[in-house]
Amino acid sequence: MVVLKALLGKLRSDQWWRIAKFGLVGLSGVFVNMGLFAVGKGVIFEGMANGHHYAGALAVFLSILTNFLLNDAWTWRDRRSAGPAAFAKRMLKYYIVAGAAGIIQIVVLVVCSDVFGINDYLSNFAGIGAGVLINFFINHLWTFKTDEDTAPRSAQEANAASGSADSEPDTP
Repeated sequence: MVVLKALLGKLRSDQWWRIAKFGLVGLSGVFVNMGLFAVGKGVIFEGMANGHHYAGALAVFLSILTNFLLNDAWTWRDRRSAGPAAFAKRMLKYYIVAGAAGIIQIVVLVVCSDVFGINDYLSNFAGIGAGVLINFFINHLWTFKTDEDTAPRSAQEANAASGSADSEPDTP
């Protein structure tokens, strides 16, 4: 909870709309993933041994791409640097973050289901939730970082973000 509170404190109050956009993009990614999986399994890799594995890999790779393109164009449009090199750098970072979030999702799934005996679907849902949080915050603070994100905050802004009732800066 402390980590989550610290991460939430890094968001300005006018940035909550970004989380909503990120969620909508992610939801579209689920549909892209499932559609590509069906096409891959039923058409591209039909009849191949372990074709569903290849279909799954294709679906993940391409749904991450479509999510990146939508998030780059819509969710973090105001934080993009221009040029093909900046675009490629953002895309590489996005894939790294999505991969890490995917690993976290799987770890949560395995721990919840295999260690604690929680239903597989609920465990997967918990893993998705953990992955989404990690994915959003790391992309917000690293992939789509701006100079404003690294600028020191005033004591009043820091106290307000942390929920402190005392919004006056400390004096020595």
